[in-house]
Order: sequence, then C-alpha cells, then structure tokens
Amino acid sequence: MPVQEMKMPSNAREHAVTWLFVDGTELMSTQGNLHAKILSMKDRFLVDTNAEWFDTSHQHPETAFLLGTTVDKEISRLESIFANSRGTKVRPNVFLFGVKTEWLEGQRVPLLRIDRLDSMLGQLLDLNSLREFDALRLAGLGPDLDIVNRKKAILRILGVDHLSLLPSKNHCRAKDEALKQQVHAGLGQCTGRFRKCVELSEDAYARLLIAEQSARHAFLDEGRVNTFGDTNLIQNALFFGAGVLSTDSDVRFMASVCRLPIFGRR
Repeated sequence: MPVQEMKMPSNAREHAVTWLFVDGTELMSTQGNLHAKILSMKDRFLVDTNAEWFDTSHQHPETAFLLGTTVDKEISRLESIFANSRGTKVRPNVFLFGVKTEWLEGQRVPLLRIDRLDSMLGQLLDLNSLREFDALRLAGLGPDLDIVNRKKAILRILGVDHLSLLPSKNHCRAKDEALKQQVHAGLGQCTGRFRKCVELSEDAYARLLIAEQSARHAFLDEGRVNTFGDTNLIQNALFFGAGVLSTDSDVRFMASVCRLPIFGRR
C-alpha cells in the first residue's frame, strides 16, 4: 500500500519505521525493513518491565533490544522510554514494537509496527494508538480475548473448569510432559508466525501454573490487570526469535520452557 494511504506525516521518512501484516509480511518501511534488520542482528532480546536497557544497549551495540508496550500502557511512561530530563534518547539498536489498526482498501486492518529509537521518534509516534502486543484480540486471530476469556483459554489447555481444581505439580506430570513436548515441537515454526507464537506462549504459561503456586494465586486475582503481561513478552520474543531481558522469575521460567535465551545467562 502507498504510504499516503496510512496518513503518514510529510516528514515521516526522517524516522525509521516498518509496518507489517500480522503474518510478518512487510507493508511498508521508511528506511528499510526493520524486521529484517532486527533478524539479521547478532542477538535479539525483548525487554521486560522495569529492566535496565538504555545503558545495556549502549554496551552491546550489535544486539537488538525490543521494547514492547508492555513496558507500560500509560502515556507518561511511554514518553519516558524515548526521552528524559537530559533530552531525547537515541539508540540505533533499540526498537519499539506494538500493534495499530489502519484503514487499507476501505477496511480496518491490524498491523504490527516497529519503530527505531531515533531522534524523530518522539515527534512522530502516535502514543494514543499504541497497544500492548495482544494481537489476538486486535487482529481477530481468535475469540474475544479480554482477560476473562484468555483465562478460559488457559483453563481449557489445562483441562479444568477452574484453576482451584488443578491438582498439585506432582499430580500433573502427564499434562506437564505433554505441554513440554507440544512446545518443543512448535518452536521451529514461530519466527514471524504470530498465531503459533500465541499458542506456544499460552502453553508455556500453563506449564508455569502447573509448577508455581504463586503464579496460580496471581491468575486467581480478579483485580490483576496485567495477568498476561509476561505471556505477551514471551509471545513477542517467539515472534522475533529473540531472548528476554528480565529479572522476573516467571518470565525466566517461561523463557526456559520455550528454550529462549536469557540476557546475561551463560
């Protein structure tokens, strides 16, 4: 599609951005395909909430660091990603990743967006349009996945109607082994294939719920608004064939389940 169909500002090409369809196919780029660029880099890592990435990305210039909007949905926090009291943050190896719908050929189409952390990002990024990378709901790739329905999907994977009915870890060995094999069988089909990334990240979350009582308590907390934040992070990492930069034990568990590299771990 021509760039003008997406109502890009006149100075858009001063900023590096790539738009992809949800199957990973490039729609358009202003300064080359950033998805291809990221995949060509030596290493790639999705950055977890509150993880230190600015200095780390400077120390590892050949590594791509991806900030999903799981960092925070709040506009003020998103602004802090690319600016601070000293001015604009610029890192050629840091990218912001999210989902936005656009009008294409008279239809609203969900697209994946990758922005490079360059000097123009703060001027051109439409903060109000950023979404957490939960493209199942946005892209129509599955049922209506608000938190309640996403939890139902996880319960179906576990084969129970309520998480309180899930037996202890020692009594879930057969289910856990089946999920382990299912994840390992699908890992080679993930990069650039979002549907598969969703499936495997949810399988990994199911294994976490089998293994960790604390994760079960968090799942049952109806007031928790970011229940699937860690799952989405793993989902994103699978999409890019990346590892994770995180100190969170749940993220690290699911990363290990999916055989994803963990930054700093040898």
